[in-house]
Amino acid sequence: MESQSHLLDAVDKKHITEEDRLRLEPLAQAAIEEVLGLITYLQSPQALLNARRVRERRNARTTNQEPRTRNRTRNTNNEQ
Repeated sequence: MESQSHLLDAVDKKHITEEDRLRLEPLAQAAIEEVLGLITYLQSPQALLNARRVRERRNARTTNQEPRTRNRTRNTNNEQ
């Protein structure tokens, strides 16, 4: 895919050797597979359910029923 194409371009431009490309090719393939797995998960019903749970927990945490405390007034008379 694109990362493998970039490796070929790097060899053509003499930025890396063919040996480097061959060594890096499995890493590029592994990265592609991981990204495709993430995309598959993000499109799954489980991801939607997890996102809803996180959103509900976040909303529950940020809802504070107690009134806010007032800041103390600053003493401008140099009294301590």
